[in-house]
Amino acid sequence: FEDQWKQLSWDTAVHRTDALQFLVDTEGSDRVLLGSNFAGWDVEDKYQDMINKLRLPPGGAEAILGQNAKRIFRLRVSARSLFLLRHQQFRVVSI
Repeated sequence: FEDQWKQLSWDTAVHRTDALQFLVDTEGSDRVLLGSNFAGWDVEDKYQDMINKLRLPPGGAEAILGQNAKRIFRLRVSARSLFLLRHQQFRVVSI
């Protein structure tokens, strides 16, 4: 069971900072991906605000905002998207 559990990833669509912090604390920021409901109908600024309020390890915000998706889905990311991730100037980032 532990091997299968380690293959799971989680998204940020929990709508509460304390719930997202619990998720990061229990599963690790390397297993959390930026996510929203209704194909981005949620207000994405709220996700950015929640991520900014989290206690994260170095690189944790960048991981959640796109690096985890890049790694898990083996995506190629444009230089502009990487710049936005590094400087946390994200809105909807095309990957």
